Amino acid sequence: MKSERTALAGWGGTAPSVATVIDVRPDELDDADALLSQIGPRGAIARGLGRSYGDPAQNGGGTVIRLQPGADPIRLHADTGTITVDAGVSLDDLLRVIIPQGWFVPVSPGTRFVTVGGAIASDVHGKGHHVDGTFGAHVSEIEMLLAHGLLHLMGYDHETDDGTMMRLQARALAAARGPTRRARAPRKATVNR
Repeated sequence: MKSERTALAGWGGTAPSVATVIDVRPDELDDADALLSQIGPRGAIARGLGRSYGDPAQNGGGTVIRLQPGADPIRLHADTGTITVDAGVSLDDLLRVIIPQGWFVPVSPGTRFVTVGGAIASDVHGKGHHVDGTFGAHVSEIEMLLAHGLLHLMGYDHETDDGTMMRLQARALAAARGPTRRARAPRKATVNR
């Protein structure tokens, strides 16, 4: 993990602030204690390519975790029509891999220079959102490092059930976010061919 003090701004370039930026690859998340020990009293926030409007991923005076793609960042499962992607992969890089194989993402925002993690976190939409929904509507699982240092896999259970796992996950998310935010359960991922 590499860290440095860096000036950050959102896409519009307004209200820059300085934060300690830590670049992390997915394999480094296995050592969550090392990452969490670098976080100061102002806390930490994840950041992709900085294309959000305003300052949602700046954390002035605090820590910003920038996820980098790992060794095998894009894994297409053509037989099921799904793909497993590291959060730090840009939509540009993803499209360069899947388009030649006859695939496309079901939701495409106004720029391809956002990360998959950022597209999920912001729940971006495209021109066809009234038909296709948002990016998050096509996500079946998310592996997330929680504040207490545990990696947690969230998504639909791989075995048939009556929706119990989805309801339990929605309750866990609601508890983690606090009482003022409504939890949204992930939905099955699909890729249009």
